[in-house]
Amino acid sequence: MLKKIREFLGNRDNKQLSINVVMTFFIRGLSMVISFLSLPIYIRFFNDDSVLGLWYTILSVIVWFLTFDLGFGNGLRNKLVAAFSKKEMKKLLFPYQP
Repeated sequence: MLKKIREFLGNRDNKQLSINVVMTFFIRGLSMVISFLSLPIYIRFFNDDSVLGLWYTILSVIVWFLTFDLGFGNGLRNKLVAAFSKKEMKKLLFPYQP
């Protein structure tokens, strides 16, 4: 098993992929710790519970978009690259027109 791991990590691309995966988990874990530490600060800052609930709702929706990504950035990037390569200014300004 250890031999297969060494072979996998021997490739430069696989090594970079492994580093990226580990760093992604580290950053996600760090963001969870920050969110747990910020909870008491939010409770002390907002005196009204209804405003606190609204704030948590807004934060939850933002976290959903950041966590699930929904492919907005990648889709837009792919459309823009195609428009740049063909030098089509109309598609650069409005990438999702048919």
